[in-house]
Amino acid sequence: MKKENLVVLKGKTAFVDEATQTTFKPNEHYRCSVMFDEYIVYGVPFDKGTFNNMFEPLHNRMMEEWSENGLLPNMKPLSKSAFINLIDIHTYGRGKNKLFVGYVGNKQDGLWAFHPYFKGDTKARFINNAYAMYQDALNGKMDDIDDNMLQRGNSGYPLQYADIYFKKEYVH
Repeated sequence: MKKENLVVLKGKTAFVDEATQTTFKPNEHYRCSVMFDEYIVYGVPFDKGTFNNMFEPLHNRMMEEWSENGLLPNMKPLSKSAFINLIDIHTYGRGKNKLFVGYVGNKQDGLWAFHPYFKGDTKARFINNAYAMYQDALNGKMDDIDDNMLQRGNSGYPLQYADIYFKKEYVH
């Protein structure tokens, strides 16, 4: 998925499309495609002006957040060793069902979670996959975000393996 195909609502209040009764929530990402002169977001058509007033590419917001939380210092990518030093890796479960999840940021400024591709991976394999997710996202490949393998939120670190999410108003 290209970086232009995931968008987030601007501002901090939800928007309900009157024609379709579709609710767009702030900080949630939505798929977007362009068909002729219309932008289709989550199945709802918008003209170019309305779209530009209401939505922004998630990749743009992600780059801002990553520069603030250390994942993109001075708008330059981290080396693998710097990435390893920055990421806070938590272990959930044991044995062949063990899962590693890497977190960057904090719940006040926004938290990013790198989830594992497979349960039972070694820590080294998880780190390699997390760094690959990081590089792909920097290069505009948004598949891991669309698949919820790379997540953002302000809910803090979960006590057990779970997704992170936005639980309160997030002002960016």
